[in-house]
Amino acid sequence: MHKNNFDFLRLLFSISVLVSHSYAISGTESEDFALSITNGQAIFSYFGLRGFFILSGFLIFQSLSRSTSILDYLQKRILRIYPGLIVMAIATCILCYFASNQTFSSYFGTWSVYKYFFRTLPLFMRNDGINGVFINNPYPITINGSLWTIPYEFLCYIILLSFYNIRKNIALIQKYFLLIIFLLYIINILIFTNKPRFYYFLSGEYLLNFLLYFTVGAYLATIKTFIEKYKYWILVFGVILLLISFHFYLFRYLEYFSISFIVISFGLMATKGINDLGNKIGDLSYGIYIYGFPVQQALVYFYRLDYEPLFLYSLTITCILAYFSWYFVEKPALKYKNINLLNQSKI
Repeated sequence: MHKNNFDFLRLLFSISVLVSHSYAISGTESEDFALSITNGQAIFSYFGLRGFFILSGFLIFQSLSRSTSILDYLQKRILRIYPGLIVMAIATCILCYFASNQTFSSYFGTWSVYKYFFRTLPLFMRNDGINGVFINNPYPITINGSLWTIPYEFLCYIILLSFYNIRKNIALIQKYFLLIIFLLYIINILIFTNKPRFYYFLSGEYLLNFLLYFTVGAYLATIKTFIEKYKYWILVFGVILLLISFHFYLFRYLEYFSISFIVISFGLMATKGINDLGNKIGDLSYGIYIYGFPVQQALVYFYRLDYEPLFLYSLTITCILAYFSWYFVEKPALKYKNINLLNQSKI
């Protein structure tokens, strides 16, 4: 289907999140190996999350360009996120019963189980967990710490909609994207820290940070032909820029561009062995991302695993769950993306 490296990158990014969460959930967060590589400037999941937003901006802008209406665009986004999310939320509520030390009737008779489920689906609601579940883990209470980025992803989709009416005017969109990138870059340099403030559930700092990566990815989609032509040189330049940022402690100034250049240029390559990974095993990235955290919490609850076994066991179990999620939930749902489910009209 796709002779490029994007499926491999998505898988790599999801595993990088699993790596960092293994440190955090086992209580050894400060030992994240990426900290030594980056001179203490970033952990593995930092690259994974930003990589997701870069790829998302790059691919979703192209989806917007192909969409026949706003509802067509939204339908595709909803079908990509919600089927897997709903099944995961149901599975998580069932899993948590075994980690609750409660009887079947007392567990499923408490409102906190259903509150957790119904607060997971709207995306934009704070979800504190289920009463009595994982409270004694090194990373207590939180059931699925990966879901917090999905609202920001969806907000980026909505913000991109503001360009719908001019989506075919590439020259004009490029000017808008460059202006937005410049403004967001200045704002991020001035205000973003590793401990942003949250207002109820969302953080304005995180939104602006993720939106910058998303917009850079979207802009690179408008010059896709240029990148494809010079992708090897752009990759080398991105790697050099990233290494300089690590060595001279300039990561927060150069990260947006160095990571973006690496992700998109490498993604557009067709590296033998990984360029058709999606055809061979399916797209497991979303499943790994949404199932990884609760699986790791459960493993720590039952077996008190240290980092290494926690990562290995959770990777194996999560990949199996992601495989079933892709082939029995996500992929079947995507078959409806070109079918009129929302009674859409041309807008």
